[in-house]
Amino acid sequence: MVGSVTVEPLGEFAYIVRGLAEPWRWTVNHPAVVEVAPTSECLAVIVTEPFDVKDHLIRLDLTLTARTVTVPVIYDGADLIELSDRLNADVAAIHQGGRYECDFLGFLPGFPYLSGLPEVLAGLPRRSTPRANVPAGSVAIAGARCGIYPQSSPGGWWLLGHTPIEICDPGRDFFFIHPGDEVIFEAIR
Repeated sequence: MVGSVTVEPLGEFAYIVRGLAEPWRWTVNHPAVVEVAPTSECLAVIVTEPFDVKDHLIRLDLTLTARTVTVPVIYDGADLIELSDRLNADVAAIHQGGRYECDFLGFLPGFPYLSGLPEVLAGLPRRSTPRANVPAGSVAIAGARCGIYPQSSPGGWWLLGHTPIEICDPGRDFFFIHPGDEVIFEAIR
């Protein structure tokens, strides 16, 4: 499984590891490692000195305690009408009809990257002009993923609505959604 893996330098003190199945299930065991950051497609490894990363890859024996998490959503997003017109579909109904899985957290602390976006909604590129401020709790889609902004921040995803629940509080080590969780969206008023 490690044979088809490629390791590319990213500057002098970082590497990108590609070709791993489920990159979030891997780490690098070496004293020079500062941080290992998985994404859906690769692993970023920050180091204090160069070494052969491939020789130190370790697959984690993770047993994810998957839960089913229901996220209430008020479908009032700034892009909902435009997307419904563009796709000639009831975007809110289609969105809440999907069953999603949290692949990993990233971008912002607690931002869940959710796979399982229904096909009719999948494939939308990010907005051509990102917003300077997306409100916390915004439920958004782009590409093949859905996400929830845990805090206000800039962002370029299409906004479908918002949830009134707290998604993340790093100070309390609280994350409402964890990798492996199944996520269901439920419309509320």
